[in-house]
Amino acid sequence: MSLSQTSTTQAKPNQTSASTHPPELSLPPVLNQATTGLLSASELSVDRSPRLHTIFDNLCVLTSQQLMSLSHTPIELTLERVWSGQMQDINISDSDHIIVQFEIQSCQEPIYFSIDRPALFLLIEALLGATSSPRPYTTERNFTSLELAFAQQIAKKILCQFHQQFSSITDMTSTFKQSFTGNELENGDHVNTVFLTANIALDVFGRTAQVRVFLPLSVLSPYKSSFAVETADTNEVVDKVWTDHIKNQFASSEVECQAILEGGQLCLSQIAQLKVGQVLQLNVEAGNSIKLNCEGKTLFMSKLGQSNGVFTVKVTEFPQPQKTLLETILTESKNATI
Repeated sequence: MSLSQTSTTQAKPNQTSASTHPPELSLPPVLNQATTGLLSASELSVDRSPRLHTIFDNLCVLTSQQLMSLSHTPIELTLERVWSGQMQDINISDSDHIIVQFEIQSCQEPIYFSIDRPALFLLIEALLGATSSPRPYTTERNFTSLELAFAQQIAKKILCQFHQQFSSITDMTSTFKQSFTGNELENGDHVNTVFLTANIALDVFGRTAQVRVFLPLSVLSPYKSSFAVETADTNEVVDKVWTDHIKNQFASSEVECQAILEGGQLCLSQIAQLKVGQVLQLNVEAGNSIKLNCEGKTLFMSKLGQSNGVFTVKVTEFPQPQKTLLETILTESKNATI
């Protein structure tokens, strides 16, 4: 009996020591939410960044004006929403979306532009001179290299206005990397990256479509204080005398104009063999138009002539930006991959 009592007595301290270990503690839901808020406080908040909406609104207006200068049809881009999230949360991972990717200097995350099939076809119709509103006939097919190059050019024009709007905040630079369809996005490296996303509505011929801009949140987070301040409109009094003086000085400024003929191409061996008096043939006929340029920009198309023994230039028409755009698209479509 004494042995059993002794063993029983020894077992009690063990039970007591085991029961004294404190249980694992878990934070209440309220504290978990507070901790998450503190960890994300360093990131950019769209709700606390009113200037972001102003920047993207201006981007839409300026891009619309630039596209309308290439078309006789009104093209309107309108900002619908600015929000932050992952690309996998948006239904663009299919063959009806073209994704154009730009690399940001000194940043691992890229900029993406998403153009869906209806938006691309609307822009093609408008920029190629269509004036009617019937919907295009579409079939289930892959995008052609021309359509990929067209989407790439539209994305570049939006990116140009994007850099202009953000130039007062950050001097980021970006370069084109590739364009592909949305079904290739699922295997990408940046699907889980948090992006600042701008949903932009495209309105042409009374029909609407979607264009989206994806900007890595990590790029803008260091400048969140700049986006939190909305630029206020000031009603300053304009000095008319000073304004007229600047206008007169600007109008009297002299610039250099050049009449440029189309040139040809020579290899280095041919250039090394050139001699005085040798005649070179240009890829231009006598009646062809020549460009009248000013500061590197083409102002007019003109004809070359003579008057009293002096060469003259007769202005005939304005340049055609649509032709320049098409030539660029045709050139880049040769290198586009599907």
